[in-house]
Amino acid sequence: MRTLNLGILAHVDAGKTSLTERLLFDAGVIDKLGSVDTGNTQTDTLELERQRGITIRAAVVSFAIGDRVVNLIDTPGHPDFIAEVERVLGLLDAAVVVVSAVEGVQAQTRVLVRALRRLGVPFVFFINKVDRLGARYGDVTEALAAQLAVRPIAMSSVIDAGSKLARVEALAPGDEPLFSALCEALGENDQALLDDYVLVPERLTTERLGRSLADQVAMGLVHPVFAGAAMTGAGVPALSSAIATLLPERRLDPDGPVAGKIFKIERGWGGEKLAYLYLTSGTLRLRQYLDLPGERNG
Repeated sequence: MRTLNLGILAHVDAGKTSLTERLLFDAGVIDKLGSVDTGNTQTDTLELERQRGITIRAAVVSFAIGDRVVNLIDTPGHPDFIAEVERVLGLLDAAVVVVSAVEGVQAQTRVLVRALRRLGVPFVFFINKVDRLGARYGDVTEALAAQLAVRPIAMSSVIDAGSKLARVEALAPGDEPLFSALCEALGENDQALLDDYVLVPERLTTERLGRSLADQVAMGLVHPVFAGAAMTGAGVPALSSAIATLLPERRLDPDGPVAGKIFKIERGWGGEKLAYLYLTSGTLRLRQYLDLPGERNG
């Protein structure tokens, strides 16, 4: 199976832990949704995290979507813990940047997007809380382009935004308004696609647009924007589909020498030490012994 190391990143209170909880629930990993307010989410396990309702340490959970295993890393959103975020950014294959539909682009959003672009990590946006009073999906999408120097493409439409009746519909690539938006955005970096859009648009099939979109997402040229409400699950299936098919995983060599980086150490329920390893090459097997760098005999 293919493996994707995916980061969920956001300014504090944008809803990234709630989105993580929803993705796990939809994938069947958990049978009951936890809540940040009640302190029973899957990834916030520290007592201080449960008390304050914020993520302090990066947490890793895995689930499957189709033929892809997703190692999902839920990172802190509070700026006081930015060092914890930066420590894991280099391990990511791709990321989902969560933005509140009410507050819009915030200080930590800018910091995270700059870091992702600097490291060359592909990412998409999820505009959360479209069911909250004051939600502005269209305005926030425009703000992404204006304030973050990215090329957003709205992949969803929102009906009755800002109310409990808010509905999210995934747009079809072959239909308007997404067809024109995709062609214009992708055509900036794909001359053949632009020529066909102007002269023979019938050549632009859904499959061709999908391939071009995936290629340009991987290169960091465009950034699809999905809308939804993590608490209710609205819009999350479209994001899950993008995680399964759109975001690129790294191609590692399973037959190469064992190499990697330990990025997190914690204690298990029995007091045992648990180390989280990001493997960049080779394969580890149960009970296999490794010679660590700088290790001394005796």
